[in-house]
Amino acid sequence: MRGAAVHWSVWSGLSPEHERSLLDREVDLIVAGDVGEEIDGLVRHHVLTEPFFLAVPRAYQGPTDDLNDLAQRLDLVRYSARSTFGRKVERHLRRIRLAPPRRLEFDTADAVIAMVGAGVGWAVTTPICFLQGLAHVRSVRCLPLPGPGFARRLDLIARQHELGKLVEELVTASTRVMEEHCLPVIAQHAPFAVEKMVLGGAE
Repeated sequence: MRGAAVHWSVWSGLSPEHERSLLDREVDLIVAGDVGEEIDGLVRHHVLTEPFFLAVPRAYQGPTDDLNDLAQRLDLVRYSARSTFGRKVERHLRRIRLAPPRRLEFDTADAVIAMVGAGVGWAVTTPICFLQGLAHVRSVRCLPLPGPGFARRLDLIARQHELGKLVEELVTASTRVMEEHCLPVIAQHAPFAVEKMVLGGAE
């Protein structure tokens, strides 16, 4: 693969937009969760399953064992409802009958973690999203979610019968990068989350 004439263009964004780009043949591969599950002609390779956890400002010293109580003390910093991630968090909040006021909502994980680190509020996030806000994590405290937990699965998704073994090679490379570079950092801040992470090929 190293010697081949390959052009790489990589960008981030919302999963629904990536799904449309894949179906419209604007991109060849996407890494996303909860998309394309009912669409024929796509192949999915498991990259990662990761738990959601609670992120609070490090300066906050109040109780964290009851989200209803926490929501009375601090604003919830939400991930955008336009995102698959944000909608997944909202479904969990509805399941536990929690409806904090909608005051703060952001499209990017970096912005969410920055707001938590600045003491603006609390968030429900995941290890990978936490890493995207790495510049702010020293001001953030990570805790297990009180009550029932939940997780998300990320897959590398491509059109069927295309790209040959490249997809599997990318999954293998992604797993190696997470093992060598991501998990050690996450373990420093949220060791309880590392124990619940499942990398591709380890199911």
